[in-house]
This record gives sequence, C-alpha cells and structure tokens, in this order.
Amino acid sequence: MGFPGFEQSKHDFESIEIDVRQIFPNAKVFKKAVTELLIQQSRQVKLIKNDKRRVRYVCKSEIECPLYVYALMMDDGIGFQINFAKQLRDDTHVDVSRWNFYRAWRFASRALRGDAKEQFGILWDYCNELKRSNPGTTVKIQTRLVGSEVRFERIYICFDACKQGYMEGCRPLVGLDGCHLKGNHKGQILSTVGIDPNNSMFPIAFSVVEAECKDSWRYMARRIEAKRIKGSKWKHVVGPRIWKLLQKTQQQARYHDVDYHGDLQFEVRTRGLDQYIVNLNSKHYACRKWELSGLPCSHAMACIIHRGLQPTE
Repeated sequence: MGFPGFEQSKHDFESIEIDVRQIFPNAKVFKKAVTELLIQQSRQVKLIKNDKRRVRYVCKSEIECPLYVYALMMDDGIGFQINFAKQLRDDTHVDVSRWNFYRAWRFASRALRGDAKEQFGILWDYCNELKRSNPGTTVKIQTRLVGSEVRFERIYICFDACKQGYMEGCRPLVGLDGCHLKGNHKGQILSTVGIDPNNSMFPIAFSVVEAECKDSWRYMARRIEAKRIKGSKWKHVVGPRIWKLLQKTQQQARYHDVDYHGDLQFEVRTRGLDQYIVNLNSKHYACRKWELSGLPCSHAMACIIHRGLQPTE
C-alpha cells in the first residue's frame, strides 16, 4: 500500500495539512510543516523527542489536549513518516489517553503481523514441512537453554534445488554476505551465493543468526564445508547430472555433419538439412543454447568432437 507524500512545493507552507502515515523527505521539512500548521491553528506545542530517527510533539495547553504527533524515520533510512497522530476529541468525541492509544495500536499491529513469540513456537513445524515438501533440503536449528525455557538462536536452510544447482551447474566459487534484520528480535541473515553459467548470482544457502561474528560464520562455514566434501566425491570435473546431459548431447551430435572453416569456426548440417554457423571461440551461433545455459548443444558438441576437444574444457 502506498502512503501520501508531502509535497513541499505544492503546499509552500501556506496551507498545511498533515495526515496519518504521510511521508516527509526529512525531519527538517516535517518540523517546519508542523510549526506552520500550529501557527495557523494558534496552538502551542512542546517538542519532547528530537533525534536522528524520531520527532515527537505534544500540546502545551493547560487544558488536557489530545494532540500528539510522532514521526519516525522509515526502514529504508530515507524519509520520515507520521507514525500516528491523535486528535480524537474533535473527530470522534472520544477522550483516549496516549497509553490506551498506544496499546490499541500495538494490538492492531500484532493482529496484522502476528505475534513473534507464537511464530517462533511453530518454527520446528515449518522446518519439518520444508523437508517434507522439498526432499533433500537441509534445515538445522540451534537453540540455547535459558532457565527451563528453550530459546531460538540460529537456523540454517539450504534447499535441495539450490544445493543441486550449485553442485552441478555453478563455478566452484562461493560468495559470502550478511545484512541486518529489522523487527523486535533483530539479528542478521548470512547468505552464500555462487556464480551460474549465465554469470549471475545463484543462491546456495542462508542462516539467521544472533550477530555477524566469527562463531556465527563458523556455524555457516561448517555446513558449506560438508557440501564441498560431498562434491569432492564426483567422478568427473562436473557433477553427475551435468555429466549425463553431456553424454546425451554427444549421442545426438553423431547425427550432424560438420565442415571446418578455420579459426574454430564451423558449418553444421543436421539430418533435417538445417544449417548452423558455430564459433567455438565466442560460443556464439544461431541456436544460442550454449550462451543461455552454459552447456553446449548438439551442434556445438559435434564441432568439439570434430576437433578432438573435450566438452568439459
């Protein structure tokens, strides 16, 4: 859902209106807009919170006044958004204290987003469902005991499709990265990625940990190492799935005729009399399967065999 933005040029601070969830470019513009609005309404307010992330105003009137305006820096770090504004006495003729208003807001937020403690409680069910619906998927949960209560600490997830895709089709390189998580429980997500035949990032696995430190990275690395050891048992320089595909392509290449034109350029004719110009240097030809998948098709394979080369080179 998009929220209304405050257009400074449109208002020019002559006729100010601010709404719940309105977004301001920065705290300076927000404070100026509130100041101009209060001058127009002949109100006096007190600035009780003013830092890099929060700005909060309350009414200074000796008579109890429900005016309360609070703006908070957005999650992306760009812009300030009015978190809630309370002036219920005029709008609904209901006098609600700030504490009751906050409790109502917290209740509504919990109803929309769910209770974090309850969600952690079904984490084991989620992991079991992952392994049931994705056979071969690796899921590891690490907990710690606080008194008599079991607390979540870390989780590692590697989907089988990602595991097989990396082992059978990616370069033998692994990239590492981490980023902070937002929310009440914070923590960090650590991820490992590979490079696929299209020279794009390929996700391998990820972990949610309490912090990015040597111990948490060792936790991640131990599991990646287990996958590497499994890969070291390959009988060929490529994974078993890729090897089977290459063998099948070699069989198909036997039915093509090849003419060599020099400088690793070839003309390939199929039994259906289709013709293709193949350049093994650039891996470019009309079929384009090699460029897209990273694996030679039967036309390129016929040229590789014709020159006595190895398809895995």
